[in-house]
Parts: sequence; structure tokens; C-alpha cells
Amino acid sequence: MNDEAEQDGDAVAQAAQWHARLSTLPVSRETLEAFFAWNRILAHREAFEAVDTLNTRVKRLAGRSTIEAATEAAYRRGVRHRQEWRRPMQAASLCTALLLVAGISWNQWRTGRETFATSVGEQREVELQDGSTIMLDSDTRLSIRFLSGARNVQLEQGQAFFTVAHDTTRPFTVRAGDTSVVATGTQFDVQRTGSATLVALLRGGVDVRSEGHPVAQLTPGQQWRAPADGPAVVEPVASSTITAWMNDRIVLDNVPLADAIARVNRHLGQPIVLDTQDQTQARFSGSLKAGDAQGFVAAVAGALPLEAVKDEDGAIHLRDRSPPIQPCPSRSGSAGCSPPGSG
Repeated sequence: MNDEAEQDGDAVAQAAQWHARLSTLPVSRETLEAFFAWNRILAHREAFEAVDTLNTRVKRLAGRSTIEAATEAAYRRGVRHRQEWRRPMQAASLCTALLLVAGISWNQWRTGRETFATSVGEQREVELQDGSTIMLDSDTRLSIRFLSGARNVQLEQGQAFFTVAHDTTRPFTVRAGDTSVVATGTQFDVQRTGSATLVALLRGGVDVRSEGHPVAQLTPGQQWRAPADGPAVVEPVASSTITAWMNDRIVLDNVPLADAIARVNRHLGQPIVLDTQDQTQARFSGSLKAGDAQGFVAAVAGALPLEAVKDEDGAIHLRDRSPPIQPCPSRSGSAGCSPPGSG
């Protein structure tokens, strides 16, 4: 274990002991003064906030009286043996036991971060401790960290719809790559697919900040889209389009083909492969059922000069359409044609 991890462990153990002491009435003036002195250090404050948050979650899951009794008993054992500060692992063991009740890993609790993910074809709704909810689309991964003055979400890949509980003292921030979406209470959708990031607002208001782009303040019925090779744009979007994926529909509106394929692939066990670079930025629009690979490639082949070819493993490749062979104007033949009667 490195020095930083050991220091984190010490702060966590001390925070757990302080929480137990302050939960055991009466609390003396000397105890409060000692706690305030200890709490002036930022690492200590963060550790205590994490312990307090965990305690609240455990009470909600297991019942207040049971957890308080266990905490008080553990504290009294520490006082009885006069090892309150000499054996920080005793408090850490108590925390680990509480974590088992709450169903949280030690590392998640120590860092204050939780991670949620969905597999291909799966959708999942997550309820957060502040009353907010997140709906994760297929093949999506994100992490959450709540602090006393902030609610932070990191969208690593995929798409998620956020219903944010109103709290002006703790802004709710979703980060997707270089893009940050800041809200205090609203409903919005964020997707990070291929080379693009898209933010769509259903209710309320959000500020969108992204490196190299001006700040955008969205109003309901607007979406912000940042392609990899151009300026961000704000454009109107229908509410039915924003929520279509929650009804297993994929709506593509003037999307670069490479990004359209990436979105469709999130719902496929066998991804579609684009074998040509000439059409990556070709625009494509359409609406299809999630997981309908055949319908998608048929629509693409009908709209663009591409053809779909399935390989031996079952993967579908989109490649430049082969030019039709034309009869040669002479019997000798020439490149790109066949002499009459040949073949």
C-alpha cells in the first residue's frame, strides 16, 4: 500500500470514529472543539462527509435503530479497551461491515465514486441518493460522485437520460469527454458516440461547456451537437426524438455515417463495419428499431453508394459499391468492361 492510500485509510478510520463519538450523546464541549480542529483539514472533511453519506444510505437500507446500535456498541468497545486512536483498523472494519449491509465496495466508498454500466441490449434505471434518476441505454458506462457542494457524473461511453432533483446549492454536472453539462434541476439526454457528443434538453435548462466552443444555454426542445471536425451547433429537436431510445427506437437526423454506425452498434452483438473512409462523413437520416442491423444496412445501401457484404463470421461490412461491368465498345476489350459474349 502506498503512502497516499495509507493516509486515505487513516482519514477514513478517524472519520468513522468521529462519527461514532458525535452520535453518542451527550457530546462534551471538549469533544466538539477537538472535532472542529480535526475537521479543518480538507482530507478529513471529505472523509467525514463520505462517512456521513454512507451512514444515511445504510439507515435507509437497514433501519436506523439497528445501525445506530451497532455503531454505538463498536465505539464503546473502543473506549473500553482504550484503543480509540491507536487501532484505526477497528473503525475501518466497522465501515467494511456497514458497506456489506449497503452493498457498496470498499473502494467505491473510500473514493466516494460509484460506477454503473449496461451490456449490449440492456437498459437500466438508477436512482441516486438525492432523488435524481438516470436511465442508461445499451452499452453505456458512467461513474457518479456526490460531494457536499456538487453532484458529478462522468459519462465514459454510451447514452443516458437524466432526471435531476432540484438543488441550487449542489449543481449537477455531467462530463462527456471535453464537454460539461451543468444543471440544478431538469431533464436532459447526453450521448457520447463515435466522434460526436450530443446534449438534448427536455425540461428545465442546462449550460453546455466544451473546449473550443462557446458556452450554450439550452432551452427545452433544443439539442447541442459537437462533431469532431467542426463547430458545435444548437438546433431544434422533438421531445419524441429525445426519448425514442427508451422505446427501443434509434432516430438519426442528418448524422455522419460513422457516428450512425457507432450508435447502431451499441445495440448489436456483432458490429457493423465500415470498410471505406470515403463515406465516414456522409450524412444519414432514418428511424429504426434498436438491434435491426439488416434494416439499417438496407437503408444505408439505398441512400449511399455502398453495399453490404456478410463475412464468414456473420459480421456485416459496408463497402464501396462495385461499378457494374459494361460491354466493351470493341471486340478487343478495355479496362472496366467485358467483350461481347465473354463470361
